[in-house]
Amino acid sequence: MRTTITPFAIKDLIPEAESLLLKEGEKFDIKSKKFICCLDNKDIVACPGSGKTTALVAKLYILSKFMPFDDGSGICVLTHTNVAVDIIKDRLGKRASKLFEHPNFIGTIQSFVDKFLAQPYYTMKYNHRIVSIDDDVAYGYIISRLRNWQAIERRPNYLKKLKDIRYNFDNKEIVNRKGEAFSYKPFTTQSAPHIIREIKTSKNNAISKGILFYDEAFSLANQYMTRYPAILKGVGKRFKYIFVDEMQDTNSVQNTLLDSLFTDSIIQKIGDPNQAIYEREEGIEEEDFNLWNPDPQARSTIRIPRSKRLSQSIANSIRRIAFNPETDLEGKTEIDIKPKMLFYMDINNVLPKFLELIREADLQNLPLKVFKAVGFVGKKKDDATTLPSYFPSFCKPDKKRMIFNSLREYLLTPPRTDGCFNIKPVSNAIINSLIRMLYLVEKGDPLTDNRPFSKTSFLDYMKTNHPDRHLQLFENLSKWSKKIIIHRCNDSCSNGEHPYPFCVYEEITSYAKDCLFPMLGANYDKISDFIEKDLAVDFQNVSSLQNFYSVNCNNNDIIIEVGTVHSVKGETHAATLFLDTKWYDYEVNRLKNFFMQCESDSERNESRKKRALHVIYVAMSRPTHLLCVAFKLPEGQPIKDYWENKPEEERLWEIIDC
Repeated sequence: MRTTITPFAIKDLIPEAESLLLKEGEKFDIKSKKFICCLDNKDIVACPGSGKTTALVAKLYILSKFMPFDDGSGICVLTHTNVAVDIIKDRLGKRASKLFEHPNFIGTIQSFVDKFLAQPYYTMKYNHRIVSIDDDVAYGYIISRLRNWQAIERRPNYLKKLKDIRYNFDNKEIVNRKGEAFSYKPFTTQSAPHIIREIKTSKNNAISKGILFYDEAFSLANQYMTRYPAILKGVGKRFKYIFVDEMQDTNSVQNTLLDSLFTDSIIQKIGDPNQAIYEREEGIEEEDFNLWNPDPQARSTIRIPRSKRLSQSIANSIRRIAFNPETDLEGKTEIDIKPKMLFYMDINNVLPKFLELIREADLQNLPLKVFKAVGFVGKKKDDATTLPSYFPSFCKPDKKRMIFNSLREYLLTPPRTDGCFNIKPVSNAIINSLIRMLYLVEKGDPLTDNRPFSKTSFLDYMKTNHPDRHLQLFENLSKWSKKIIIHRCNDSCSNGEHPYPFCVYEEITSYAKDCLFPMLGANYDKISDFIEKDLAVDFQNVSSLQNFYSVNCNNNDIIIEVGTVHSVKGETHAATLFLDTKWYDYEVNRLKNFFMQCESDSERNESRKKRALHVIYVAMSRPTHLLCVAFKLPEGQPIKDYWENKPEEERLWEIIDC
């Protein structure tokens, strides 16, 4: 066992990590190896598809070989999503089991704050543990305790505003997310004081019971660190190495906490500042994001510019259409499909043309058959072009959870698998089926007076009250989802006699009958109709995973999924089409100079152009083979003319009328 960690000792172990984590014959590039061997405070700026997660996993695997460290410290890996945590844990597996044990931590920034700071401090203050840290649960608890419900319900905008209510742990006042006094308008008349008191009482009760919004955990953590600096030092010293993945998604509160906590540790921040996009939320300013912008020329920065995803043609075309120009971005040379600009007069021609280009390039026969058309704005607007303008049936999935009348409808195999192992929507459908069962027997969340479970409150309830069953549920979800996506039984079980895996159907019904319903004291017999009801004859034509545009070509379905840019962040596609939509203005107008390669540095710092550059860069850095963008005419005519007037050898984009 090695006891001394040096860059040279790490370098000696890289071939072992390559043999475990990479395909046969593949090696880490020079810059990735530099990151793996680095033991100093560094910013790691990794281009799209650079394999940074694989490099991080390799580094963690190698560091585990030197554990336990002489001083008893550990390693902390922080991410922004549980999906990212699962990917890292799954790829490490049993090979680095030490990293899943004390004193190490692998989890989200939120879960880290909850575990090491918010939870112990709350217990110290209130003499009992936090029950829930979840925005949906906290909001549901508050509104469920308001007796004057009708007076508030008549003001739906104000009801939504209650999602912004927070508790200031320093002065015990009710505030909004910005820390300002919470506004009780429109309750300002003499007859309204009792409603205001109810709102305050409901919020105070939530805090005293341990039901918090996510950012309230950070408020607790900051107060804990301020009042007990020794605790801060102790938590910070526990970890020798800190790795923050997707650093560009860190907001100002998280960033301040990290810098305050890990002053004596080696911290490496990993990500791509050009991919810093987020969903706009009320109460959160744009300045709270996009804070991480390391200088790629600085000694404290390691840049990984080689993409294992993008072709060289795509890399060339997007280098300058980014907040930080990617002058050294490298792609794969074995794929050579020139990116396309589609200029249209009739918007109905755009998706058919994209599908035609996919077919012409024979991409439907690739192992990865993932084709997506994405835009910034998904909400329908009568006076502006948005995603529904291109695809009228489009509906943002997160705005509406589909509710079905039978278990079988939840278990339909997604219309597109084809090598794209996307487990999340399938797993969510299974959870929603369990929640639907509980709703039908009127079994809801005990924390909110039996109000129907949401996905978040259901999983939180299981984790808090039945931790063993919570773990069992996640193991089952993984197993069931994989069976639905890639089924390995005979044809009579799936895609033959049944349009869903019948074995999964039987396993879920057994789980509900023998485990879930007895655990919650619910009557399983009451859902017999939901369990036994068969599919409607035409149900497959109204799939729960709907936003798909498809055409059958030679008995081979080509399916294009339509979605927002935010929904595809981190994904890899075979072909991607960016659809211009209106957010204050259209990108064909706002980013015209960038597409014509005559942009100025000052343009990059204009607020809306800055955000637009981040969004469009994320969209255009998804595909491995084919990149398309669609612009309307006559607005796009200057861009069209610019590239058509270029000599053929200098054209980075192929111009197509549709």
